[in-house]
Amino acid sequence: MAWIQVATSSKSLGMHGDFHVLTPQNASAVPALYFLHDYAQDAAMLLRHMAFENYIGVRPLAVVLPNGHNSCWQKPENGIDYPGFIKTELPDKCEGWFNFSPGERYIGGIGIGGYGALSAGLSGGFSRILCIDAVIDAHAFISEISNAEHADFVLAHAEKNLQCGGKKPRIYLACTKPERLGENKKFAEYLIAQGFDVITDFIAADSKHTQSVINNAFNWLFSA
Repeated sequence: MAWIQVATSSKSLGMHGDFHVLTPQNASAVPALYFLHDYAQDAAMLLRHMAFENYIGVRPLAVVLPNGHNSCWQKPENGIDYPGFIKTELPDKCEGWFNFSPGERYIGGIGIGGYGALSAGLSGGFSRILCIDAVIDAHAFISEISNAEHADFVLAHAEKNLQCGGKKPRIYLACTKPERLGENKKFAEYLIAQGFDVITDFIAADSKHTQSVINNAFNWLFSA
């Protein structure tokens, strides 16, 4: 795979945005997974610790890792529009520059990045959402670390998707952290009751089993 680092001006961010791209060489029209890092991390840390190439292998998939800094992938009071960047501007740019298939946009994330992926994915534009140890009830989390007055709930995005009659994305929720199992299970039950196609993998895991959970999640991306 080719590893490309990109810095570009961004209307959504009002400044330069940078991201990493892992893409198969000599491939055309490949699906792309936009994967969001956790709080207090960045794309470079995620690239190092996730070892995406080990899970993708030779299969046709590109991975795009944007930097959201400590925004929790929301639009903070300073007006930097991270949701707009990851939902529209970043995929549009990547599909113009690389051989990505416009009809196969996936989004995923880990921790608070999972919250960002659900928020963006349930708003439309992505056919699959993959989350690992996602923060679901992010209101208290974001308020605590950023002093924000409020935060969007992923539940609200799911309800909006239903109201608009949009195409429901397929969703994979994996959780290995005991403190997050409850909220992930509750949200999965809600999504299933509303007719979403949801696969879950909930298990308290050590580092060895966590790798297995991540491998299962990436295998799901290639399932029919």
